[in-house]
Amino acid sequence: GQAHPRGRATFAHVTRVETPDPHTAEIVLARPVPYLITALSGSESPIVPKHVYETFKPADQPRLEQTIGTGPFILKEWQP
Repeated sequence: GQAHPRGRATFAHVTRVETPDPHTAEIVLARPVPYLITALSGSESPIVPKHVYETFKPADQPRLEQTIGTGPFILKEWQP
């Protein structure tokens, strides 16, 4: 969210995020924000593990060690 150029504006009306259980996140908004559902796509608002988010520096050049897979997808090899 915040690393994306539109992150600050996209999430401006989010008042809080509630997590009633380990698999649910409820986003509470100050007003209707119709574009938010599109902004939650993986390319604009990727889900990042907490330990990575806390150390990620968007201005740094991405490194292979920063690559994150989801579910069954794991980067095994990278050849530029």
